[in-house]
Amino acid sequence: MKGDGGCVLITDAIHAATLPPGRYSLVGQEVELLPTGQVVTADRRAMAGSTLSMPRAVSVFMEFAQASLEQAVRAATRNPGILLNRDEVCVELTEGQIANVILFNPRKENIEVLAVILQGKVVYASPAGAGLDTGY
Repeated sequence: MKGDGGCVLITDAIHAATLPPGRYSLVGQEVELLPTGQVVTADRRAMAGSTLSMPRAVSVFMEFAQASLEQAVRAATRNPGILLNRDEVCVELTEGQIANVILFNPRKENIEVLAVILQGKVVYASPAGAGLDTGY
């Protein structure tokens, strides 16, 4: 109903989202990351956070909204930039624009992030993305 320009994907994942199941501290409170990905208080009486990664949010959005990869990536990048009046950050790759790029492998379950390039510099590279030559 909102169309391509009206959907924005966000995540409030906690730091344990990328860690193995176990107990962690979150703002001074002990929480447990379960093998299912759910985060609960140590006494397991309440939820205590999210482990939704942005690559997973894109995949879930594509599946449930029947969105294309292009639409889902736009909802995770350009649309939030426009909503925050930062449309120059995620508009397009053209000469003179800041080179903020995510290289990824689309997969049905979860997008595999290969590398993140901010202002033309590789700030993250997975083992599969190691050794990328950005040309800068």
